[in-house]
Amino acid sequence: MATLPGDVTAPILGLSAQAYMETERTIERVVMSAAASLGGMSFIESPEIAYLLGATRALAFHPPSCSAAAGAIARYLAGGPLTF
Repeated sequence: MATLPGDVTAPILGLSAQAYMETERTIERVVMSAAASLGGMSFIESPEIAYLLGATRALAFHPPSCSAAAGAIARYLAGGPLTF
């Protein structure tokens, strides 16, 4: 797919994908830290904590996955075309 002069699709898509991956990692770190702060007994006694941990990890399965997008974003940031 050729990029036309003035076409902002690829830069916006590249930055959006990068922001999505960073947001996913941040949510994972915050949720895991919060669950650890509550302690193991809270995890065992409250199904809500396990549910929230599982729900936030579901982001990892939302396309594009980090592993699938990482190579494309790296190539794009190195000056190559953005292809998923």
